[in-house]
Amino acid sequence: MVSISVIGPNGSGKTHFYTLLAYHLNRHVQAQTGQSLVRQMEVRGAVKTNDGRIASFFDLYERLRFGYKLPSTAPPALDEGPWTLQINFTTPPRFRLLPGKKVQLTLLDLSGEVLRRIMNMIVDVKKGVMTQQDFDKELALLGIDPQRFDELVTYAFRSDIYIYVINLYTIASLWGDSKAGVQIPDIVAKYANFLDAYKFYNDEKPPKALGVVFTFFDRAERLLMNLGLMTPEEIQRKDYSQVARRLGRLLGEALNLAGATNVEYFISYTKELDENRFKTTITREGEMLLDYPASEYDRIISWLAANA
Repeated sequence: MVSISVIGPNGSGKTHFYTLLAYHLNRHVQAQTGQSLVRQMEVRGAVKTNDGRIASFFDLYERLRFGYKLPSTAPPALDEGPWTLQINFTTPPRFRLLPGKKVQLTLLDLSGEVLRRIMNMIVDVKKGVMTQQDFDKELALLGIDPQRFDELVTYAFRSDIYIYVINLYTIASLWGDSKAGVQIPDIVAKYANFLDAYKFYNDEKPPKALGVVFTFFDRAERLLMNLGLMTPEEIQRKDYSQVARRLGRLLGEALNLAGATNVEYFISYTKELDENRFKTTITREGEMLLDYPASEYDRIISWLAANA
């Protein structure tokens, strides 16, 4: 089984990316095998939305499938968090991009700041500079049940593959500011010590693979063109792979990924219709399709397959 952890700060689009990846996988599996992958998924956990509702993975998936925007997730209350989404599935042997693989995809609704603090605390316990009792007290102050210690360790340190989700629009908006050189590293610093902490916990071994997904790309297109980071021709061709790698080179130092292996960068977006819905088209077969970079999600799946 290949285990994948999705991490990112608040507002980065983690839940949307997580659900869109499942949507893309299901589309391919259905087209190639006639089977519904989503119906076979084992699901654990849920998230709390800003309107106070508890949303399961299937709630989120069906909402996205029909073109509705996902509600923002709410920070967990002190007696609740963190919320967990986990899907387990096995792809069919005939699925060309990722044949016959058992996959566990996990998302904990933790902000980048809280995850970084917890990882540092776990490392301090391993170093012996923090007692387990003090660690439990600190977890309680963060509103996390100490009984979830093993779950947190698995999510942060024992997955095979990690995917960072970064709001590209937030970064691109700052790039035009004279202070951007200070602010951008501050944003991505939420990830900067992740690799060091991971390697210390795992005796200097890096994770099998690291992916960085730049979300809200559609909102950032014009800003990126104005900054000379992409061309109109690349947008017209929907040629995003080179743009993603260009952005990765620019932010690589701030992300502190030196020493990581199998690092790749990807673009994600879902074109918006209005404040509540995404743009969709209807196929001749009557299927409703979202407007998103399917070629980038093919790249993500191929990258996962190469590292599974």
